[in-house]
Amino acid sequence: MNHASAALPDDVVQRLHQLALDGWRFWLEEGRLRYRAPKAAATAGVLEELKTHKAAIIELLTAAPHSLDICPLSYGQTALWFLWRLAPDSHAYNQSLPLRIADAADDAATRWRAACAALVARHPMLRTVFPARDGQPYQQVLPDAPFAWQANDASIWDAAHLAAALEAAHAAPFDLAQSPALRCHWFADAAGRGQHILLLTLHHIRCDGWSLELMRRELNALAAPDAAPLPPAPVVTYHDYVHWQRALLDGDTGERLWEFWRGQLAGPLPLLDLPGDHPRPPIQRYDGASCALDLSLALSQSLQQLAQAEGATRFELLLAAFFTLLHRCTGQDDLLVGAPHAGRNRPEFAPLVGYFVNPLVLRAAVDPGMSFRGLLRDVRERVRAAIDHAEFPFPLLVQRLQPERSPDRSPIFDVSMNYHTLRSPADSRGADAAEMIEIPQADGKFDLTLNIVEEGDRLHGALGYNRTIFDAATVRGWADAFTALLHGVVAQPDATLATLPLQMARGLTPALAGPQRIIAPEQMLHLRFAAQAAQRPNAPAVADEHKTLTYAELDRRAAALAAVLRELGAEPDARVAICTGRSVDFCVAMLATLQAGAAYVPLDPASPADLLTFMVDYAGAVGLLTQAALLPDLPPLPCPVICIDQDQPRPAPTELAPVTLDNLAYVMYTSGSTGRPKAVAVTHGAVANYTDSMVRDLAIDGPYNFLLASTFAADLGNTVIFPALATGGCLHILPESARLDPKAFAALMAEREIDYLKIVPSHLAALLGDDPARALPRRALVLGGEGAAPVWVARLQDAAPACRIYNHYGRPRPRWACSPTAGSRPHRSRRRRRCPSAAQSPTRRSFSSMQPCSRRRPAPWVSCTWAASVWRVAIWAMVRRAALCI
Repeated sequence: MNHASAALPDDVVQRLHQLALDGWRFWLEEGRLRYRAPKAAATAGVLEELKTHKAAIIELLTAAPHSLDICPLSYGQTALWFLWRLAPDSHAYNQSLPLRIADAADDAATRWRAACAALVARHPMLRTVFPARDGQPYQQVLPDAPFAWQANDASIWDAAHLAAALEAAHAAPFDLAQSPALRCHWFADAAGRGQHILLLTLHHIRCDGWSLELMRRELNALAAPDAAPLPPAPVVTYHDYVHWQRALLDGDTGERLWEFWRGQLAGPLPLLDLPGDHPRPPIQRYDGASCALDLSLALSQSLQQLAQAEGATRFELLLAAFFTLLHRCTGQDDLLVGAPHAGRNRPEFAPLVGYFVNPLVLRAAVDPGMSFRGLLRDVRERVRAAIDHAEFPFPLLVQRLQPERSPDRSPIFDVSMNYHTLRSPADSRGADAAEMIEIPQADGKFDLTLNIVEEGDRLHGALGYNRTIFDAATVRGWADAFTALLHGVVAQPDATLATLPLQMARGLTPALAGPQRIIAPEQMLHLRFAAQAAQRPNAPAVADEHKTLTYAELDRRAAALAAVLRELGAEPDARVAICTGRSVDFCVAMLATLQAGAAYVPLDPASPADLLTFMVDYAGAVGLLTQAALLPDLPPLPCPVICIDQDQPRPAPTELAPVTLDNLAYVMYTSGSTGRPKAVAVTHGAVANYTDSMVRDLAIDGPYNFLLASTFAADLGNTVIFPALATGGCLHILPESARLDPKAFAALMAEREIDYLKIVPSHLAALLGDDPARALPRRALVLGGEGAAPVWVARLQDAAPACRIYNHYGRPRPRWACSPTAGSRPHRSRRRRRCPSAAQSPTRRSFSSMQPCSRRRPAPWVSCTWAASVWRVAIWAMVRRAALCI
């Protein structure tokens, strides 16, 4: 809109701009103004408005005929545009078409350059730019946009030099708001005498895989010396597709599509936890690589035969095998994989260059006892149902589902599968046709991507992966395992998933990562506490604002309460809710529950009444332990309520309940940011493993003083609760009066001689006061829950040089995850209610991910100031609307 006539006021120009975005078309025909409007949009008021400024509009279109040739972005384009704004220098969404051209004629470069120019003139998307007005992007077709052409004499280059040049040409970023839309690099004699390489590169917002194949075919025809004219350029444009998509989604069809996907993705969406080699970076870096799959011709043909026998496609068969691999490598039984769909269901869109592809979310429920044939049939039905509803755009799906989002992951799924059928290059020009070749284009948009290319009877494959998370050796092992799995599938399709061969190369073990650690039963928390109580009966164990309990006193009170809980039905894997203030009573209740053999469920007394009722009911608690002062504020609950601090007859203590490492230790609820909190269940083995790693990493070599600053109802406090009671230390509970009082906090730290503190950085920052040294522990500070600025961490280290500072910020791993599903009540008996859809995590591995912070080289997560963090959150909130992951 830079060609507005002076005769048109700015507000009128903006009005025309908006009408064009709403689907109006304006053009001149023999000097007369013509228009085309969406149905029911040409009201009398709008037409009168246009009539008033008719002369100025004609003047505008005479000077700049294409100034109103604009359109909104499609849903997929909008997502890509937001991602580009976040990282304008990234090449993660660059798409290249590398062609080997057998053309020994002297004028080869000239003809192919002319072919590229004709291609740009033929397809409006290759002349389209994406400016923004008031922060909102739109697309505008330019009448005569130039394209970039760079010729290189590669006749003396070796293979390494050529590969580097191709990679550099592909990786150069685009400015979507400006031309050129297409870059062409000509490498003369790069592939031998008379053979050249032409590399065409454009941003994904302008094309998809279908578009690249269309461009290849048309270039073949346009560059032929005796080329026959191509059919006329399509009358339908990408603008028509955008308006068609919006009209479709605004009607009954859009509602029907949404209802299908809402049902498919109902309930909590599983988070795939592939065992990584490196901590996940706080923000996706798109650092990708790939590893080839060894798919022989014989294996490809066997897969085709099996697929035909089951009435399935090779894509569906390979997807079922991919689900099997993911299940065997993670132990998870609810899996999500994304797969791009061409998105060209209407024939008029087939000849267009543009971004039509739409990711489909494919979900599988995997049972290790089912046969592969059974899984294939289930996957086949799911794939076909998804394709029948493929017109609902993935970004809109994310926008409506509102899943938990994190800048370190793609929305909804972290693993994808691409399947592409490669056509013969001889379909248009015979032996002289441009042949598509492969160059590295792995961009790491997902954790793992299975890429399959079908070329006749032969399949080619590769596993793309994110190098910031996985090492090449790990992915090489998965690639070998997948190939072995495919051989097993064609040999024994009726074998159960658990028995199919999965030969992990290079010593890799499915579903486990990290150094091997053997956890003995006696390392369970309540047993380690009992040992400390026997060795140090008179040592202080836990202290709050008003009282201190020794190990003997804490053990005695817990054992008596455990006997009461057993009478209520506490047994292994039963749950007992605990709702107390910041008091030693919580530790009494926690140990009593563990000694009774049950799992404790910590609740915050400040939670709303309906939320407390929901959590107690959903956990299926056999009882709730609380304090007398809290009774008046508690809602009616579906279980008995016991006051810990009231005198009542206590049964005689009994022996500890027989529990194993695989029994539940506690169930923690999340914050409920998605509308309803999720229950996360943790086993004794995981607690023992976690405690062991904390003791080791924090160098806890004796009894020390620990301060609990967080709520009991959050996992944050476990870093100090478990090590304190397992090593004979004293757990000091920060009173409510000192939680936000810097002077009171510093006085308590000094008076209690606190050695270890785990705290959220922003909470600590509010408590530092004028003398930061007084607010820091004597031995170690553990920061978690959020990031912190390197400069701030360095100041803390300068204030207390003897205090080691650790990074414990990251996604917790040693747990079971479970949450309620919509409309589902899977349990009837409260006595033995199990968590639904629970997939046990490894318990005999080290899960420690703490890193000591250094003033010179801060840990990777310490990467932004507080202001930068706020800006990052604002940017992420903006990109959530985009929600692209293809």
